[in-house]
Amino acid sequence: MAADQPEPSITLEPVEDERAIWLDGIGSGFAKGAKSFELKLSRAWGVNRGGPTVAHDLWFIHAQLGHILHDTWGRGRWYGGNFEVTGQLFGGIQDHPEMAYVVGLNGGLRYHFAAGGRLNPFLSLGLGVTATDIGLPDLGGVFQFNEQYGAGLRYFLNDRQAITLEYYSLHLSSARITQPNHGVNAHAVCIGFTWLF
Repeated sequence: MAADQPEPSITLEPVEDERAIWLDGIGSGFAKGAKSFELKLSRAWGVNRGGPTVAHDLWFIHAQLGHILHDTWGRGRWYGGNFEVTGQLFGGIQDHPEMAYVVGLNGGLRYHFAAGGRLNPFLSLGLGVTATDIGLPDLGGVFQFNEQYGAGLRYFLNDRQAITLEYYSLHLSSARITQPNHGVNAHAVCIGFTWLF
């Protein structure tokens, strides 16, 4: 080996993760490209207003991926925050008025407010497809569409992990592809855990 070439070295030091999650610390707003993975459990209480003839009560487990689309807008203002595009797989059971399965996929948007602390509120909207055997008297087939909208809070334990609490409204129907099409309407409360990377 030539005298002017440095000898190769091996280090066992951990490599720091360079990916930025926050623009300037927890609650300051997310950096563009930040990603999230969320696992959630929700309880949905059915209502028989607005179409359904009976109330449908359900339990769900959700797995959701998210991607922050841009750096924080409106920093320092009450509306400042980030849009996140989401994709969700969910599955569960109806336990009232009778047992039935429900599985679905949806895509959506969330708007996260840069609240300046560990507690960060968000608004959400999702649309997708569902398979279920809930059936008569409110649904006429296995294939249904799903719509979800709601609001929630993430409490950050550190810069990459958070507890998530969320309320959402759920609607299932076939858009008149099958009959009857009274639909399923429910209000849900959800708790989960989020990892950011």
